[in-house]
Amino acid sequence: MEKIGLELRSHEKSTVEQHQFLFSYGNHVTMTISYDGDFTCTGDYGNYNYSWCSFGDDFISFLKGLDSGYLYGKLCKKDYFDFFHWQKKAFNDIISMRKSNELNREDARITYDFIKELDPVDSCDVVAIKLWESRELSDIYEEIHYAEFFPSPEYSPRQIQFIEEIYPQIVGVL
Repeated sequence: MEKIGLELRSHEKSTVEQHQFLFSYGNHVTMTISYDGDFTCTGDYGNYNYSWCSFGDDFISFLKGLDSGYLYGKLCKKDYFDFFHWQKKAFNDIISMRKSNELNREDARITYDFIKELDPVDSCDVVAIKLWESRELSDIYEEIHYAEFFPSPEYSPRQIQFIEEIYPQIVGVL
């Protein structure tokens, strides 16, 4: 058998803590942390995990010091798309563009009708492709950049609630 340059290194076992949180309204979260940088949270607000390689001398203090912007980047993905919220914003944008004379009445109506007929079960990407490939809209917006109508994925309400409300409470008791 040929040697492949693999070396086994042993290290001390990490200390692991597991905490269960039950909120007064019945929701729960289970948090598992290891002192070598692993963080996992599961429960009614979703599943979140990340492994940090560098965090200083005290992982608990590190977790307590994280701001929400950093946590979003490490624990969450922008993959949520609320079609109806986006559609309402697009309708408001059309009205604003009409009021500022960026769109004439006919073009505003065509744009409104096109967006109204989109399928609410389509993903963010499918809606964007339909907008991009629309002959009706491309004829209207040759000179006006219509990126404000393009949808973009967001953080889900559950992710926002976890990062903004739940995370600070659970690390606050450590």
